[in-house]
Amino acid sequence: MMPSLPIARLAAVCKQYGPGRLPYADRREIGAGYAMATTAAVAAAVATVTFVLATVVPGLPEVMPVDLAVRFGVIAFPIVIPSAFVSGVVMWRLATPNLSRYGPVAGLATTGLTYLVGTLVVSILALMLYVPIFLGGSLTVGEILGIAGLVGPVYGSFAFMFTFWLTLPLGALGGSIYERTRTASTPER
Repeated sequence: MMPSLPIARLAAVCKQYGPGRLPYADRREIGAGYAMATTAAVAAAVATVTFVLATVVPGLPEVMPVDLAVRFGVIAFPIVIPSAFVSGVVMWRLATPNLSRYGPVAGLATTGLTYLVGTLVVSILALMLYVPIFLGGSLTVGEILGIAGLVGPVYGSFAFMFTFWLTLPLGALGGSIYERTRTASTPER
């Protein structure tokens, strides 16, 4: 029999050093938000390092220039982490914990929702970026809305295409670890 991931050990480490000491982390959905934001930070860091390494290793096809890979990784952090927090809170608030395999399923769903929330955030940022141009008279309202409606989905699509192989399994793992940590600390009734 193949040994499973040491989720109990990871849960113990998360309980001791993880986001459990942050404000309102004892509330189920807020704790899930912290856990999923932490998972997203790990995923963004690993993806950035992976893309940088993939661009500098001889013999591998260059996916993108190193500076572009680093730039996208650095830009992703302030978008992905809050998006994952909000998505984790929403997902754990909406779903029932009575489902079998709740943690991994909620973690996976949170990851998908994070892509959607992040895409919306990028669209809003694009809108905010182009409003000053509109006020200067260079673009019409329709052009600005068109640009904002295009930029977010394009970035969101590329983010998903380049990172889903990493983020989906990590999201499921993060949800599983969070639920294991939470249920291990909840007294049995």
